[in-house]
Amino acid sequence: MTNPISRPEHYTHKKLECREMIAIMTEGIFGEEAFNLGCIIKYLYRYRSKDDPIKDLRKTQQYIDFLIELIEAEEAKRRIK
Repeated sequence: MTNPISRPEHYTHKKLECREMIAIMTEGIFGEEAFNLGCIIKYLYRYRSKDDPIKDLRKTQQYIDFLIELIEAEEAKRRIK
């Protein structure tokens, strides 16, 4: 039985818990970039377990757009220097 607070089903249905996957995928990444990547992973991880998978896929898409904007802005700053 899963605990709806510490181990909700939609975050534990794979071999690795979602939080473990996020920790692995964001290792060495910090700040807003890590946050956006964590959200992308979270929504992709759980979209099949939710009542409205399209909603989570759209949220994923939104955080991908945020991440692209962030990286583009960082690249633009590097080009200026």
